[in-house]
Amino acid sequence: MDLREYLTHRFMKALLKTPEGRAHLLNQVADAEDNGEASIFDQALSWVTDPKLKRIIDHHRSDEIRHGQILRARRDATGAQVEPVPSHLKILDRIDAKLGGFFEKPIQNDDGVLTAYLVLLVIEERAVTQFGMFIDAFAPIDPETAETFRIIAADEERHLKYCRAIIRQYAPSDGEVERRLKEIRAIEAEAFLETSSANVHYSLERGLIEGRFERFFWRTVNALSAAIRIPPLTPFSKQRWGERPALTPAQVLA
Repeated sequence: MDLREYLTHRFMKALLKTPEGRAHLLNQVADAEDNGEASIFDQALSWVTDPKLKRIIDHHRSDEIRHGQILRARRDATGAQVEPVPSHLKILDRIDAKLGGFFEKPIQNDDGVLTAYLVLLVIEERAVTQFGMFIDAFAPIDPETAETFRIIAADEERHLKYCRAIIRQYAPSDGEVERRLKEIRAIEAEAFLETSSANVHYSLERGLIEGRFERFFWRTVNALSAAIRIPPLTPFSKQRWGERPALTPAQVLA
């Protein structure tokens, strides 16, 4: 376990000690699942005409809506009240801003579909990376929520195949995908760093972290992280596009 992984696990452990902290995390993840990505699916469906691709997009969209519903059920089971997730705690909003408001514009060509699904792929890569941590963090205190994340994580692995299949259909070349993936992964990592820092600050301000020393520790870590500013790429960034051949739409749907 490297330093970043240690800090992530420690923060989750501190946050999940209280029902309010657990509700906050579950609310964030639920919003990211069924609210953050909804506009992407709707816009892609409005442009894509291939029936197999439309089925993949629709399956993906339905999964994310279902994930949001079951995560909110686990949130409600904590008995804690939460406020709507503010924009500065939504990673997709930050990514959208860094892309010049891409998701506010309608998809009007094949390149728009490609860009949307490159972003979705990178978001799903982050989800797969994070959900393993969520499972470990919830297991000792809330096994039912840990099992919920385990089920969702399996879906997210399948979603990587969905994204890769659609990217394959719209990519002009493997080299172009490699170049743009590198750019978008860097944007996502920067947005993730900023969102994580904002989340630590929010959790401290809302009293979701207990203990005087623990709060001091996280204020210090957050200040150092902002000063050093090393965006955390996921392990997927080490893979080249051609190392994991994309399935065809028919293979994904089989």
